[in-house]
Amino acid sequence: MFQLFPGIIKKLKRKISVFEDHNLPKFSQWGHFWERVLLGIIFIWFGLLKVTGNPSATSIIAKSVFWFEPHFIVPFLGYWEMTMGLTLLYSRFLRLAILLLLVRIPGTFLALYYHYNECFSESIFLPTTQGQYLIKEISLVGVALVIAGSIRFSK
Repeated sequence: MFQLFPGIIKKLKRKISVFEDHNLPKFSQWGHFWERVLLGIIFIWFGLLKVTGNPSATSIIAKSVFWFEPHFIVPFLGYWEMTMGLTLLYSRFLRLAILLLLVRIPGTFLALYYHYNECFSESIFLPTTQGQYLIKEISLVGVALVIAGSIRFSK
């Protein structure tokens, strides 16, 4: 079928190449910035939910940290998340932001492990709303690693 329209395919490839040549440098220039800002806003937002006492899916993490009471740990996690968000917004604090995120991530894994029945409904392939939230939170580690890769250590 593609051999019937070789001219159209060549034109399409050329247009895609021109688009990429023109736009990929812009994506590279602005991608890390917007990734950082949007991730920072998400953490500030979710942290505020915890601090103001709104129910949150990550409250399950507080149940996984047995050595502190939930009425203490949930706001503490909220302030932690807001600090992560604020440090992500300012590039000079990126190293601190990544450290704060990586220190916090084990709590997410603990929640998935200790509260498996609350995170998954029949199998690991059917996460509940809380499970979906925690799995998405784990994916933020990948985002953090991409952001960390943009830090210039020679400064």
